[in-house]
Amino acid sequence: MSRGTRWGTLLFGVMLAVGTLAPSAAHAGDDKETWSEPLFPPVNPDASPADNFVLEFLGVIRGENEWRAYRGKYRDFIDQEDFLMMVGRKDLADKLRTSRRTAAILKYGGGAMALVGLVLLWKDTTPGDSHPPAALTAGLLIGGLASYLVSLSIDGRVATPAEAESYADRYNQALKNHLETTPKTGTVAFIPIISQESRGLSLAFTF
Repeated sequence: MSRGTRWGTLLFGVMLAVGTLAPSAAHAGDDKETWSEPLFPPVNPDASPADNFVLEFLGVIRGENEWRAYRGKYRDFIDQEDFLMMVGRKDLADKLRTSRRTAAILKYGGGAMALVGLVLLWKDTTPGDSHPPAALTAGLLIGGLASYLVSLSIDGRVATPAEAESYADRYNQALKNHLETTPKTGTVAFIPIISQESRGLSLAFTF
């Protein structure tokens, strides 16, 4: 095996290892649910629990195999990773982040490999005495394309639409309890008093 072939094989092997081992680690322990504390938004002290809830509850729009999460009655879409963190499934959020990172490494790393291979191929076809090893060029082109294709096969789904809906329902019930049991904080205001007889400030408390 020539030196160029060895380099091409080594680069492809590294990219392929990232693509196969990282997703396996990301999905290790999928059969065990791990819940953490949900992340609740700040409470608006001037609004009732019901008014706060309609602005902050979580919902899910289902597709056949995909889903999107949103917040509040205005349906502000939120990223799946943020949704999983909010509902208390930090373990799934970490797995999703790992899958996305792995896919990005393979996609852009494979693209870079293929691009270098194309540059070497172009250099090999131009007149001159300096020509890169054909095996290295072929290794970069094939390895880069293979890495890119592997990135497309990585499944970043860590929860089904039905599971996402159950997470949202669980979060919304906890959010209701949180809003109903969170005491309102008092406010203090200074009100100026101006009259013909005197001037001063009045201290007002609101609970």
